[in-house]
Amino acid sequence: MEASSIHQLVEKAREQNARRASQRNAGRITREEGLYLQYRLRCRKMTCAGIARGLGCERQAVQRVVTGQTRSRRIEGEIARILGYDSWTAMLKTIRAAA
Repeated sequence: MEASSIHQLVEKAREQNARRASQRNAGRITREEGLYLQYRLRCRKMTCAGIARGLGCERQAVQRVVTGQTRSRRIEGEIARILGYDSWTAMLKTIRAAA
């Protein structure tokens, strides 16, 4: 193989890896988005502890989702529902479009 074709293959693999990483992190939130979510929850008189009680899980689990450290479909769905969205993805799209 020629050096240029090897270089093209390497570049293509890098692009694919970057695309996959982007897709994996699409549902994760940044620190700023997490702070905004906490603000919106407080405006609705909700806390991570209150959400955790309703779901029967630990407050720390909800806090980790809100801060973007971990993901949980059940917790994400409940947060989205409390804030009036159909899904976590729809909520993130709205938050990111407003930013």
